[in-house]
Amino acid sequence: MRGSRRLHLVLLTLAACSAAVHAQPFAPQSISYEGQLSQNGAARSELTDLRFAIFDSSTGGTQIGTDVFISVAPDADGRFVTDLPFDAAHFSGHSRWLEISVVEPNGQNLILTPRQRCTSAGRAKRAATANTTDRTASTPHATFADAANSATSATFAFTADHTEQADHAIAADSASFANAVLYTGVSGLPWTTPNGFLRTDLKLGIGKDPAERLETVGTLRVNNQNIYLRPGADINHLLGWYGSGRTFANESPDGPVLAGFAGGVLGAANQSIIHWTSAGQVGINIYSPLGNTLEVNGDAAKPGGGSWGTLSDPRAKDHIVPLTGILDRLLQLHGYQYEYLPEFTSSGAALAGTQIGLLASEVKEVFPDWVATGNDGLMRVTERSTTAMLVEALREL
Repeated sequence: MRGSRRLHLVLLTLAACSAAVHAQPFAPQSISYEGQLSQNGAARSELTDLRFAIFDSSTGGTQIGTDVFISVAPDADGRFVTDLPFDAAHFSGHSRWLEISVVEPNGQNLILTPRQRCTSAGRAKRAATANTTDRTASTPHATFADAANSATSATFAFTADHTEQADHAIAADSASFANAVLYTGVSGLPWTTPNGFLRTDLKLGIGKDPAERLETVGTLRVNNQNIYLRPGADINHLLGWYGSGRTFANESPDGPVLAGFAGGVLGAANQSIIHWTSAGQVGINIYSPLGNTLEVNGDAAKPGGGSWGTLSDPRAKDHIVPLTGILDRLLQLHGYQYEYLPEFTSSGAALAGTQIGLLASEVKEVFPDWVATGNDGLMRVTERSTTAMLVEALREL
C-alpha cells in the first residue's frame, strides 16, 4: 500500500556580500542558510544530505559551476544553518538562482521547487516542496523503506519499526543483524568521497571500489600507532610500531610488534610456519612448542659457517670438579634404529622415516640432566656437554 509523502523546506537565506556593496554587482564569498525541514507536516530532525546548484534562470537554463553537497543536522524543530562555499566568479553581475534537492539514501534527488533567486537582500524567505511515494506498510526486500512498519532484508530502512538484516538501519526500533548505522554527507550509491568509495554495505575503498571491508591503493600509514585486532577494550592483540621512545613490555624495540595474548602464528599458504607462546617458547614447522624454548621440526643449518657459542670462561664458573668414570657411564647407553608413530610425525613432533638415536628411559638412568619432559608428558633427550665427556672417556681408555 503506497501513500504520498511530502517533503517541505523553508529556507531563510542570508547572503554574505563583499565589503563594498553599493553600486556594485552581487558577488558573495559564501551564502549562509537558515532553514527548516518538514515531512508529512512534522519536523524532520534526522541527518539529511542536501545538494545545491547555481543556475542562470529560475527554470531550465544552464548550471553555473558544480554541485555542492552538504549534510545538515536539523534540531528537533527541523531547523538548520549551513554555509555554502560557492566561487565568487559564479556571480558576475547577472541574476542567479539556487536549486536545492534532498539526496535520499537510495540515490534519488528530490528537487525542491521553486528555485531561489540570489540577491544581496539582508534576509529572504522562500518555500520549496517536493513529493515522493516511498511510504509503505510492509516492504519485504525493499531497496528503500521510509517509515515502514516492517522492512525485511531492506537495503536501507529509515525510522522503521522493525528492521531485519538491513544493511543500514537509522533510528530503527529493532535492527537485527544490521551492518551499521551510517550518516554521510556525500551523494549517490555507492556513496563516494573525493578519494574513494564508501559503499552502502560499509566497505571502504581508498582509490578503488572495495570488495572487502577496507581496501586501499598505495601506502597506508598509521603514524607510530597500533592496529588492534579484537573489539572493545582488548589491547592484547595488536600490530603496532614501537619507535621514538614508545616501549613494549618495558623494552624499546624501535620497530614493528605483533602481539597476541596467548602467543601467535606466522604462516604461509594456510600453514603454520612459526608459532610462539606466551611462555616465550617458539616452534618452527610445529604448531605448538612442547616445552622447549625453541623447537624445530626439520633440519637446521648455518649456511655461512660459524659455530654455536656457550659461555666457558673460567672466570664465570665456580665449583669446578674434574669428570671421572665417564667411560663406564657412556657404555651403559645403547644406540637404536627406529621409526616414529604416525600420530607424532603428522603433528610435527617428530620426523618421518628411519631414525637413529637413544631411548630416553635409559638415558635418564645414566645422565638424568639430559632428559626433559614436554607439555605432552613425553620424555625428550637433550644431549649436552658431550664434547667434554668424550675427551674424558678417551683419556680413560
